[in-house]
Amino acid sequence: MLLQSKVKATFYFRVGMLLLFIGLVGGMFIFPFNISGDAIARYTFMDTLVHQHQITPMLTSMIGPLFSLPLWLISTFFKDPTIVIARYNFFLFAIFLLILYHWLRNWFDQKFLLTFILLLAFGSMFPGHLLNYYGEVFSAVCLALGSVGLATNKSAIGWVLSVLAVLNTPALFIPFILIVLYLSWESKHVRYLILLPATLILLLLEGYIRMGSIYAEFQTYLANNHGFQTILPYSGRAGYSYPFALGVLSILLSFGKGLIFYCPGLLLIGWAWKHITHPIERKMLILWFFIVLGLVLAYASWWAWYGGWYWGPRFFLFASVPASWILAKLICASRKSLLLCVVLLCFMSFSLWVGVDGVVFQQKTLDACTANNYALESLCWYVPEFSPLLRPFITHATLQLNDRLILILFAVIWLYVMVPLGRDFFQQLRITYLTHRPLVNFSSWKF
Repeated sequence: MLLQSKVKATFYFRVGMLLLFIGLVGGMFIFPFNISGDAIARYTFMDTLVHQHQITPMLTSMIGPLFSLPLWLISTFFKDPTIVIARYNFFLFAIFLLILYHWLRNWFDQKFLLTFILLLAFGSMFPGHLLNYYGEVFSAVCLALGSVGLATNKSAIGWVLSVLAVLNTPALFIPFILIVLYLSWESKHVRYLILLPATLILLLLEGYIRMGSIYAEFQTYLANNHGFQTILPYSGRAGYSYPFALGVLSILLSFGKGLIFYCPGLLLIGWAWKHITHPIERKMLILWFFIVLGLVLAYASWWAWYGGWYWGPRFFLFASVPASWILAKLICASRKSLLLCVVLLCFMSFSLWVGVDGVVFQQKTLDACTANNYALESLCWYVPEFSPLLRPFITHATLQLNDRLILILFAVIWLYVMVPLGRDFFQQLRITYLTHRPLVNFSSWKF
């Protein structure tokens, strides 16, 4: 019986690995990759650097784009280089998954790690962020690997990756401060504090090389960069002009940008914590939640806390990592109550919907939010009917062949994760029925 159970587990694991491989390879060809928005500025910067060997001023960091240099060399063999460059974040994410699995396989169960990686790859905000040449994926990947390195005795590479994330997204200096303070307190090593001024100096140096001035970038973001003036009372202002409390509420709870909708697994941390006993795992989760807290603190007062015209909470991609871990932990837990099974079925399904919605539907049929200089853009932040996650059920977009193939791919992965959950659900339902059978014994009832 034990041998039969191990054979089934091995078969299930191999099927999952095959699905992951097919999903990644298939996604490389059928996902709708493009270069738009401020990704155009990154593309132009790298194009000038590669072909003219010049650094042109750019508001966003050059760190992430510089790591795409190998793809630029490969793109010389293509008539249209954007075909390769637009897939940069996709390739970066695939490498991230390989390294992450390699680092964690000796610490955690293979089945659990596979479930975590599947949720991260298909049941999170990551799929929607892999379609463009933006910088959030690089920062999230470096932060994730950096925190894992810091928790698994790979401190040197962990700190290097964490600093790279900050250099790519300066706002991450806030969560970086929290990480440094926590690890200094936990290890009783004051030397970690040196990393704060050192990273700040590197930030200034990167800005100087890119902009030609130490103050140009900060002055632009704090004084000149702002959104359109709309009916909202705090619109049209630059810098940290948004009320902090309103920012926190919007980041966490808004229908179109709220983390509780795009990373629902975060809500289950209380349920999952009792299953997290391994010291390394606890340390990772603590670091991850310090990072999420730091992100909220960094962006709550920023005028563009919502991330501009973008699907979902653009700046909070990293939150998908702890959310996926928590869901995977509970899905793979040995003992689950009936209530937990029901909650996991709902949360897992919704998480996979977040993944497929970010790839297939994105912000289609939401043109009302961009009309008249984004006068009604706030509809896509706060109103349920205009949330990118709910809009496909209200206004149906035209689906192309690739869209249908992507939907099929995600449906197969949903079924794969649903199998053990469904089995646990029906087992608990049977136990609950047998335990409370006398309550539903209607034959003993009388008029």
